[in-house]
Amino acid sequence: MFDSKFVALTFSDLSIKAAQLRKSGSSYKALFLAERRLTPNIVFNGKIIDPEQFRENLKAFYLENYPDFKGKEAVIGINDQETFLSIRKIEAGKRITLEQLKPELEGKLPFEWSSTKINLHQEGDLLQITAINGADLAQIQSLFTEVGFRVKLSLPLTLALCDLVKSIKKPSLLLSIEENNLVFCAVVNSLLIFSSTLYLKGQISANTEKILSTLSEIIESSYQKLFPNSETLNSIFLLGREAEILKGFLGEQKYNVEVLPFIDKIAYQYRNDLSNSNRVLVLASVEPRKFKFDSVAASSISKTRSLRAPSRKVLFAALSLFLIVGLLFGLYKFFPKDLFERKKESNQQNTASSSATASAKVATETPKLREATAPATPATKRSSFTIQILNGSGIANAASTASSFLSSKGYKIVSTGNADSFNYLQTQVRVKKSKRTIQQTLTSDLDARYDLVVGSPLPESEQFDIQIVVGKN
Repeated sequence: MFDSKFVALTFSDLSIKAAQLRKSGSSYKALFLAERRLTPNIVFNGKIIDPEQFRENLKAFYLENYPDFKGKEAVIGINDQETFLSIRKIEAGKRITLEQLKPELEGKLPFEWSSTKINLHQEGDLLQITAINGADLAQIQSLFTEVGFRVKLSLPLTLALCDLVKSIKKPSLLLSIEENNLVFCAVVNSLLIFSSTLYLKGQISANTEKILSTLSEIIESSYQKLFPNSETLNSIFLLGREAEILKGFLGEQKYNVEVLPFIDKIAYQYRNDLSNSNRVLVLASVEPRKFKFDSVAASSISKTRSLRAPSRKVLFAALSLFLIVGLLFGLYKFFPKDLFERKKESNQQNTASSSATASAKVATETPKLREATAPATPATKRSSFTIQILNGSGIANAASTASSFLSSKGYKIVSTGNADSFNYLQTQVRVKKSKRTIQQTLTSDLDARYDLVVGSPLPESEQFDIQIVVGKN
C-alpha cells in the first residue's frame, strides 16, 4: 500500500522544494507543495557549497511549513551530481560480491572507497552499480536533521525518475526539465545505465543544439558501446516544463517522443506549479519501503535500490521507545491521575506559546549574507596563475589533455585528478575573486575546445587560483 505519511524534499541551485502526495487508484492528490527560493552561490551545479546559508534557508523553510512537516518523516532526493553510476554485463543468475567488484570500482570512483555508500541491482545479465560519497550524504542528512526534519532515507533522484519508465521494455531516454537544467536518464531493462545534467541558458528554444549534442553523445558513447548489436535507442519520454515545445523539436529530428502523463494524474489547485516541481513530485510518489541501502560491507547483490539509516540506529531507537513507554505506564499506574491532567493543561499552554514564537521567528528571520571580497588587479600574464584540472567526464586522459593544452598557452598547472563525479556535461571554470583579471582570457582560450560554464568564485583559501572540471562536451 502506498505510504503517504512522508514528505519528499529536493534542492537545486535555485530552490528548496517539498511535496506530499496521496495515491488514489492510478492517480494522486497533492496534499501540499512548497518552495523556497535560494540566492546564488548557496547551491551550485546541484552541490551545496555554502552549508551555513543553506542551513539558514532550510530552517526558515521548515518553520514556514511546520504544520505540513509536523509528525512526518522526510525522504531527501540526492542530485545527479552527487551520484556515481556504472553498468556492466555479467552472467545471468551469477551472484557478485562487493569484494569482487572492489578492485574495479576503486579506480573508477571519484571518492574514497572507505566512505562509499553503494548499491547493486541486477536484471538478467546487467548489473547496475550506484554509489554516493558517504561524507557528502552525511552532510546533507545532518543539515536537514539539525533544523528539525526526521530523515527516513535519501536516494538519488535519477533512480526515482527511472521508476517512471521501468515498465517500458524497449531502450529509452527520460528527460526531466525543471528550472535551469535538464536531467537525462538512459534506461534499459528497467535499469538506469547513464544519467547526466545539462544546465540551460534561457529557454529550451535557445538550447536546442546543446540538447541534440548531448543526446547524440549519450546514444553513441554510452548506449551503443554497451549494447553494440542491440535495438536502436530512439524512444524519448519527457517530463516537466516546456515538454511540449521540446517534443515538437525532437520529433522533427526523427525521435519517437512522448510526454509522460505523470503530472496529469495529480490533482492540485495550482496546475502551473506542478511541471516545474516534477522531480520532488516523482520522489513523493515512490514507495519508501521498497528501497533498501547496502553499505560497502555488504556481500551480495541487493534486489532493491536506496540509501537509508544504519540498522544499529533503528535498534537503538526501538529500545529507547520501549523504555519510554514502560516508564510512562509506570507513572500512570502509581501517580494520581489529576497530576497528568494538570500536566496536560500546562503542555497545551507551552505548545501554544512555542507555536507563536516559531511564527514570529519566520516573520523576522533573514538569512545572513556573505560579504563580497573586493577583487585585486594582478597582471594578466598566463604564467602568473596556477590551475587545478579535474576529470569530470570519465573519459580517459581528459584532465591530462586539458593540462597539455593549457600548458602550451603558458598557464601553470599545479595538479590534475578526478572530480567528485563523472557526470559533468559542460566544462566548469571557477576562479578566485582576487584573480578575476584572467577570467576573460582563460574562457577565450578554452571556448574553442569546450562547452563552458563559469561557476561560483573559488575560495581564497585554495592553494591554486583556478579550478577547471573537464566535462563531456
